[in-house]
Amino acid sequence: MLIGTFDTGAHYSYLVRRHGPGLALSTLRRSVGRPGLALELLRTRLLRYLRGILRSLGYAAGGKQDAAVRDGERVGFLAYVAVDHGLRGRGVGGRLFETYEELARKAGLDRLELVTLPDERGAAPFFESMGWERKGEITSRSGERYAFFSRDLSRDLGGEKEVS
Repeated sequence: MLIGTFDTGAHYSYLVRRHGPGLALSTLRRSVGRPGLALELLRTRLLRYLRGILRSLGYAAGGKQDAAVRDGERVGFLAYVAVDHGLRGRGVGGRLFETYEELARKAGLDRLELVTLPDERGAAPFFESMGWERKGEITSRSGERYAFFSRDLSRDLGGEKEVS
């Protein structure tokens, strides 16, 4: 299974419209009577979610895209990849990545990005074996650390972007 987006702004706008109210109510219900959880949610997520809602509303109204275009490049984000333990080592993950990258090229993207845990819990060796370049580490607003990877799609075409 591979989950990714070619247009981050449209993706988040959809998630907020489709699932935002239900997730917000579920979160509130679970934090009632659990002050530690409520405080942690307020500390780590409130501003992030409010900014996301505002960006999403702006995107839906035709405003600026949320990180889909950065430094003049169209950028997609690979959010999750998983291969059943019994199928690992058989090239399934590689085929998923190849298909995703080809679809990203056809969608006009210049680069793809992803993050993984920075230690042995993450999949850095797999991503490196697939030709992804480790760009360093990033820290999320909640303080979580991630290894940051990028893949230049134009470089895979001999340095020239595919022309339709």
